[in-house]
Amino acid sequence: MNFISALIACLSYTAITAFVYTVTYGLSRHLFIKIKIYYEIVLGIGLGFISVFGTIVLSLAMGDDKNYLLTILLPIFLFWTALLFISPFATIGVLACNMIALFLFPYLFPLYFGKIESTETAMFVAWGYSICIILYLIGIFWKKIDNWTSWSLITISLLVSGLILMMPKIKSEESANFLMTLMIWLGTGYLTYAYLSIINQIYNHALQLQNVVVYDHQYFLNQANAHEEILKTIQSKKIRHGFYLTYFISNYDLFEKKVSNLIREHVTTSIAQESYEKIKENFEGAVFFKPNYKTFGVFIPANNFKEVSDSESTKNIFIKIEKIVSSISSTFKVDKYKVSVKIKAALSIYGLNSNSLDTLFEFNRSIQNKQASELISTVTLVDPIEYLNERNRTKKILTLNEVVSLNHSSPIFEPIYDLKQRDFGYQYINHMVEGIEIDSNLFKEQKNLISEFGLTTIFTRFLALSGIKSIYRNKINDAYSFIGYDISYLSKKDFDIHEFLSKLKSYKINLSKLILTFDITIEVDDRERLEKNIQSLKEKGIKTAIQEFGSEKADYSLIPIYKPEYIFIEGNVIKKVNLIEENAQIVSNAIKIAKKIDAQVVATKVDTYIIFKALKEMGIELFMGHLIGSGVEPKLEAPAELGFLLNK
Repeated sequence: MNFISALIACLSYTAITAFVYTVTYGLSRHLFIKIKIYYEIVLGIGLGFISVFGTIVLSLAMGDDKNYLLTILLPIFLFWTALLFISPFATIGVLACNMIALFLFPYLFPLYFGKIESTETAMFVAWGYSICIILYLIGIFWKKIDNWTSWSLITISLLVSGLILMMPKIKSEESANFLMTLMIWLGTGYLTYAYLSIINQIYNHALQLQNVVVYDHQYFLNQANAHEEILKTIQSKKIRHGFYLTYFISNYDLFEKKVSNLIREHVTTSIAQESYEKIKENFEGAVFFKPNYKTFGVFIPANNFKEVSDSESTKNIFIKIEKIVSSISSTFKVDKYKVSVKIKAALSIYGLNSNSLDTLFEFNRSIQNKQASELISTVTLVDPIEYLNERNRTKKILTLNEVVSLNHSSPIFEPIYDLKQRDFGYQYINHMVEGIEIDSNLFKEQKNLISEFGLTTIFTRFLALSGIKSIYRNKINDAYSFIGYDISYLSKKDFDIHEFLSKLKSYKINLSKLILTFDITIEVDDRERLEKNIQSLKEKGIKTAIQEFGSEKADYSLIPIYKPEYIFIEGNVIKKVNLIEENAQIVSNAIKIAKKIDAQVVATKVDTYIIFKALKEMGIELFMGHLIGSGVEPKLEAPAELGFLLNK
């Protein structure tokens, strides 16, 4: 066999088919996207005819010393190319033409087409087609198999198969020629794969560049001069009112980390183009812009003042926008991967909420910065008062951080021992700041400062959120946990139960295991609203508890409002329960009240066994304090020695 002529023949065939692939599909597939399947079927038939023509060129290139085995093997390359780089529809025409060239043409045109003359060759050819189909089907279900993996596995399996088939006659000239042909064929195959991959990379890169130009410049004003251009439009058309809409992929930062650049560009480009077409179709004069790379924006001029001032008209516009945003495709299939995203939007009103586009953007961005779980609706209408309240809360937290070092705060888990279970039945989540427990005398000065600055509410809520996070972080969602919460905020109009529950949901809190604890010494302004909110929380399965029972400032008239399942007796009462008769009487009264309202009494500051024994004899079953223990990590099971001490 002439090695040089065989190599030239292979390269000639590869050059013809590669050129045709590049022109008809590799760099032009986007032109036929609307007739994709039909085009691929026709293209497969065309490539099949080209394969027949290439085989004739191959035979002519080899001259008198023809290697007919190559005329059988090289068309298999085209089958692999069609299946792995185009689609199964294209393989129909290629496979049909290959079968004609394999079984019919050797008898009609024997000078150009070789025929299968041995069982080994037939088995080898059949395996060459079959292995590609098998790997393609596996790749549909197992995404880790890409084109490179498939081509390599095909090459290795065919090389091994060829060696096995030729093993019985390994020393014959026929075997040597077969193996040499096999090596040339497979080697040329890798050159073909390399070329096809380069063409695909060029196409994808060009498409990305084209899409960036299209949606950043033709459709959307870029972020550098977006507001300036919108203001020019407002001034030239004398627009007084309008709708400032920004829409975005929820949790974009997480999405960006999870997917490749190619997938990200495909998703954002698709959203940009589809949203542009749908909004443009429904709103005349809309101006599209990109305030930043994460956000799409559109300014929609209002036809009249009524559209923004009348609640019914604004509601109709809002519903229309919500339908458009909801209809934008959010599921994409890219390179065998299925990607799903959530598209959310924020809407503010120019001329009503503010005349400053920068301010409107800040309003909308405050919505965008919220967690995905907090954005219940697809489109959120901005409330400037809520935005200002949020800014005030941020300022208060910064002020609070100057009074106490919030960065150095950490939860303390104080287990509550249950005599019935003879084990830890509950976790009370306390806190310490810079190593000092917040309910100790050492923290009293800082507590007074917090109160003087009017930051008690924000401090209590901060600690509550920290406690919720510690439940999630330590994976104790199924353990009963006491969390202190601010009763002043709960009784205010600002309290949003849906936002509160969605925050708990975001940390996967089991509501039936959560017990909100309230300080009974704090005065309440709006008792009716407080009772309503507590009832709403209880309907969701959340339990309540009251603290500081027995304190001089305790307001016992609040007990019917709190409807507590647990009553915490004030620590100073417990400390001297066996020494002062009045303290013992307070404990007895707590037990009587608890029985009437079907609640349980919790004894705090149980620091010695003597106190524990006295309380046990009085009928208390739940205990916490130094005797029981505490720690920065939750303890769900009581140590054996503690159990022995408390149950002897």
